[in-house]
Amino acid sequence: MTCQHEEDECRLNAIQACVISVWPDAERHFPFIYCIEHLALTQKWGAWQSCFHETGLASQPVLDCYNSGYGRQLELQYAAETNALQPPHKFVPWVVVNGRPLGDDYTNFEAYVCNAYDGELPEACRGKHLQIAQHKRASPGHKRHA
Repeated sequence: MTCQHEEDECRLNAIQACVISVWPDAERHFPFIYCIEHLALTQKWGAWQSCFHETGLASQPVLDCYNSGYGRQLELQYAAETNALQPPHKFVPWVVVNGRPLGDDYTNFEAYVCNAYDGELPEACRGKHLQIAQHKRASPGHKRHA
């Protein structure tokens, strides 16, 4: 497997896959992944273990997963899922709402989610002016105004 940012990225991807495997609940694993991604953005690849302390997650189950090679297996599984996307992904991040890719407008994902949401709008969608160009809508249904 080859990663865009070489071995550091491959290692951290496998660690993140292990964290998701050990703690499948996003409320548990997402803060850890956010911590790693923040470190990667600041080129602090080697400081990833500090995320255990920052998030309060136990390191041993993740290290056992990674050291056993299971993290690499998970990484290959995720790569296969990514390669099977329809339509195929063209860049990273590849954000999809209701089966439609957002393309270059991925930073506006909150507007797409709020506009596509059926039911009472969550607090995050209320009181915001969320605009999306008609040709980029993620939902074929009516447009919401928050």
